[in-house]
Amino acid sequence: MHDPDVLIQHYLEGRLTNDEAAALHNLIKADPSLGERLISQFELDAMLRAGKVAPPVAARPVILLPKKRFTFATLAGVAAMAACITLIGTWAVLNLRPANDEATTATVALLTRGVNLEWESDAPRHQSGAALSPGWLKLK
Repeated sequence: MHDPDVLIQHYLEGRLTNDEAAALHNLIKADPSLGERLISQFELDAMLRAGKVAPPVAARPVILLPKKRFTFATLAGVAAMAACITLIGTWAVLNLRPANDEATTATVALLTRGVNLEWESDAPRHQSGAALSPGWLKLK
């Protein structure tokens, strides 16, 4: 013989077999108070289901995946910052140097002193203190 409480529980859970359903039906016919108990169990089950937020979920282990250290976006950002720093550094070195305002000439030497100098006929005449340009200077 089947236990009425077990049959009612199986019915509420949706696990009642055909044989158990027939047995529950026969028990309710024989004892009408069991039908009232079944109805009160329905009401209790409905109230409990209405109060639940979500059906219970089987606990699964949490799997943590390792975080990627370097993504394409990270690598691109680092490369862009390096390029900006390089450009700013190059600009600063080239443009912030002190200005070199010294006049330049093609002079390679300065004639400081000369006594009785006689220059070749095609050579220009140089006097003491004159700047000498590159080229040959010929004396007689």
